[in-house]
Amino acid sequence: MLLYSRERFVELTMKVGPLVNEMQRNDPTVIPSAVNWLIEVERVYTQLRNPAAAAVAVERGKILAALAGVAPSPPGGHSRSSRKNATFVAFKAVEETNGALRGQIADADRRIEAAKEKMVQLVAVASAKVPIPLPPSEPRDAWLDGVWKAMNTVAEVSGMCRYLGASLTSLDRRQILDDVLTQMIEAMG
Repeated sequence: MLLYSRERFVELTMKVGPLVNEMQRNDPTVIPSAVNWLIEVERVYTQLRNPAAAAVAVERGKILAALAGVAPSPPGGHSRSSRKNATFVAFKAVEETNGALRGQIADADRRIEAAKEKMVQLVAVASAKVPIPLPPSEPRDAWLDGVWKAMNTVAEVSGMCRYLGASLTSLDRRQILDDVLTQMIEAMG
């Protein structure tokens, strides 16, 4: 789920550039586009059971309040039309939400890198005790599951296997194991 979440967050951040381009062109659709983007971010967060969904809903509410003319004026004290104020609020909402997404991506990257380091250690120790068979061309899932099962039988790494098994979903664990083994095979060949 960690790798999937990261990819979803990256997809969402890739949509910020076009939103900013709309703002730069003073495109009249920028506010609905920003609201739709926030709805999409909120939906992804909700699907991932991430409590940040509530913060995104609040940002979306700020835009709607600005459109209704009930939001405070922007800093600087000069008054703007409700449309200009809503555009400003939309930009700030996109900025805040994008920053939160980038933070989630950075956190996922740190966690993935830590898991990869542990997986490298686990494979190095386990492969000294139990040889790892060469991979089939496709599909690799059964082979990866077999390698994981074999490594679980090595007493020296059983604690690390339990840790990785508990801290990663089976899909994340399989993907990280695949990445590590692929790098090792390429380094040898």
